[in-house]
Amino acid sequence: MLQSMKNNLYVFFLFFITGLMSCSHHSGLYEHAEKIMSQHPDSVLTLLSTIQDVNDLSEKDRAMYYLLLTEAQNKTYVKPTSDSLITIAVEFFDKVVKIDDPVGAINVHGVCGALGTLFTGIFGEGCSFITQLIGFVAVAAYTLILAFILFFVLKKTIGLRVTEKEEIDGLDMHEHGCSAYANFHFHNDK
Repeated sequence: MLQSMKNNLYVFFLFFITGLMSCSHHSGLYEHAEKIMSQHPDSVLTLLSTIQDVNDLSEKDRAMYYLLLTEAQNKTYVKPTSDSLITIAVEFFDKVVKIDDPVGAINVHGVCGALGTLFTGIFGEGCSFITQLIGFVAVAAYTLILAFILFFVLKKTIGLRVTEKEEIDGLDMHEHGCSAYANFHFHNDK
């Protein structure tokens, strides 16, 4: 019975918030959505779906809308329907540039960080795109030069690769003396 009352209360809040949607100010909706996000992300998706035209929202409300929508979709395991920048970046660095980046650092921090920096110059108040572009180029150049020097020195001194045997056996066996994957066999011949 208590659970039924809770569900009825949430339905009431949904209708109440939907009624607030007819107003031009959405801060009450966003505050409520933030409060119930951790327990009821599906209800947040329902609340956000009541907004008729996202393009009519102010910049602040539109940003909050997309932030809440993304978080609710993530918590309810809703997959985005379009290709993301990350997917495009992974394809590019894996297949075109042929950089092995198993943790996706270049894609996430490099590509998305650069885009965020440049977008700040485009959409941010009091920010100049040219200033952001100069900052991005300076940091990228510094990082690339320093990384090249570091990896060149490492390659010439201690090397960058392990032996073929260590690759096949797995580094965990040689570094720690045991397998990191219990009861999991990579090779049928062993």
